[in-house]
Amino acid sequence: MGIHIYCKTSIFKTEFCSSYTYWNNLRLSVMNSFIIFLTNWLNKTNYSEDDGFEPYFHKNLFKLVSEINNITEPDVDNFIPILNKYEAELNCFEFSGIIHFICKKDCETYWSPGNAYDIDCLFEQINYYIEEQYKESISTVKKVFDYSIDNNEPICIA
Repeated sequence: MGIHIYCKTSIFKTEFCSSYTYWNNLRLSVMNSFIIFLTNWLNKTNYSEDDGFEPYFHKNLFKLVSEINNITEPDVDNFIPILNKYEAELNCFEFSGIIHFICKKDCETYWSPGNAYDIDCLFEQINYYIEEQYKESISTVKKVFDYSIDNNEPICIA
């Protein structure tokens, strides 16, 4: 058993397959890469009180990083409630790809072309921080997302 990610019209041309263990390790790596990216981004950006709700959301993203870093047993399931708690903040700064990528169940579901776009943006944002051992897999997964975006077709997670 394992994970199979594909678009129906491109199966066997553009797909990603792996064991559940590898898939969870890949998602953990993406989450870790995102936290490094987000920490750097937070430390480089500033908002004044005149910027509307952005300063509040910006401060809350520091809390998200703190909560994630305080998890003693890294597991994808432990990240989901924290990401959902800060969904508005992540959406505000166009970081919703992390929610779509981490929070989907491992099988029998779909990512929409819009989710694919958000996740594709995530991969671009964290590319520099991705562990070397996962770069090839991310590249393969990214091809499925690109196909989904280009053809307006949902991605099946089986």
